[in-house]
Amino acid sequence: MVRLLLWAAFAAIVPFVTAASAAGAAERIQVLHGTGTPQLVVGPPQTERMTVLVRGVSRGAGLAYPAGGSFLGHAVAALPLPRDLRPDEPIVVRIEPADIGPAHLIAADDTLYHAVAAARFSGLVLGILLVVVLVQIGAFLATREPSIPWYVALIGGLAAIVLARDAVLPVAPGASAVLVLDVFCAVAATGFVTVYLRLWTQARPLFWTLVGACGASVAIGLAGAALPELRPHSETLRVPLFFLFGAVLLGVTLVRARSYPAGWILFGGTSLLVASTAYRALRAHIGTPFLDHWAFELGATLDALIFASAILVRVRYAFFERRSMERRLREATYEANHDSLTGALNRRGLFSRAQALRGTLFSIDLDGFKQVNDRFGHAAGDLVLVDVVRELRRAVDELDIVARIGGDEFVVITAQADPREVAELARHFTTVIEAIALSGTDRLPAGVGASVGYAQLDGVPFDRALRLADAQAYDAKAAHRLATG
Repeated sequence: MVRLLLWAAFAAIVPFVTAASAAGAAERIQVLHGTGTPQLVVGPPQTERMTVLVRGVSRGAGLAYPAGGSFLGHAVAALPLPRDLRPDEPIVVRIEPADIGPAHLIAADDTLYHAVAAARFSGLVLGILLVVVLVQIGAFLATREPSIPWYVALIGGLAAIVLARDAVLPVAPGASAVLVLDVFCAVAATGFVTVYLRLWTQARPLFWTLVGACGASVAIGLAGAALPELRPHSETLRVPLFFLFGAVLLGVTLVRARSYPAGWILFGGTSLLVASTAYRALRAHIGTPFLDHWAFELGATLDALIFASAILVRVRYAFFERRSMERRLREATYEANHDSLTGALNRRGLFSRAQALRGTLFSIDLDGFKQVNDRFGHAAGDLVLVDVVRELRRAVDELDIVARIGGDEFVVITAQADPREVAELARHFTTVIEAIALSGTDRLPAGVGASVGYAQLDGVPFDRALRLADAQAYDAKAAHRLATG
């Protein structure tokens, strides 16, 4: 049944192949047959996409598939065939573009299978690194996070090492070229950790410790790449250099993370870096090295993802830190402009709004307030002041202003402008203040009340209006004293 379906699919493809060939289509479709031995389908150089249909299952390779390669240049247009494929079973191969040549079969063995698998894994790593870099570039454009450019340089160095090891970059082969890239990665990692952990601004001794370790690694690494007598031992130098630098990096990150919470996830990445370096140092003593072919690619990918997560954590930490600073600034501004006892505006807060105020300004001065403090204590006097502000707020609209500008001096600013309404409101202020009762008494002591003066703010400077209202309140206070004897 499967064979019939496969041939039906092939029969449906043939007319399309004929028409496409006649029209000079951009893809080539061919049918191959296996020999009954393990084989691989290999596409021609510069294959953008190769699709192989065997037993109704389609698989792809080439530049268009992340698992098969990356448009950075690392592409594997080779796919292994089932080992039990019979000679009479068709292999439908589609090549894009068509003019680069046909696919062909080659005999496969375990070495070739491992090489293809390792190359495809390297392509997957490059694809992941590229996506992570693009995401971080977008994050930098949105947040201007200063550690991201260093991170992008670090990931670029890791990708360059993968490409150099696979002979894709036009660099001289050998360990010296990779060692130079290691030095570049060490410098990028130092810059990333310095900016990420705020070492230069908040932990200068840790910064110099990290720079010292990086400087030693860079000096020895460059000497190993440049001096003829050391060049044969470059690969031997790489492991201890990276382990030394990684160990110092791990210690610096651990110390800093204890006072900077965003550093803990970075500590996880540096731990992985040191662990992978230790593995490379020990693998020569392991009978069957674990992940020997893919250790660097796997470690680089995990480090890139952890460091990317660390950047997100730092951005989130900075966001909440900024919100906390804004909240503290708002609280400090509020405290600077408001009376701590009553919550009303103080003199500074009132004058900061003076230019935008319109309507009528009322100056209110308590009469006989000293006897409240003398007879009942300052705590009772404080309660009276709080009650005064509460009653004044009840007497005006929500958007009107109530301020305490002195010990027992208050200012109210309302939008009222009609003379009769203003005079009535001034009398109302006096009435509600005189009706305030102390705890355990019916009302304030005899002679305790309020003197009120007012002035229009429209067309009058604020300080002049305040002086006019104060003068009226003073006259009212003098009249009150005469009336009470």
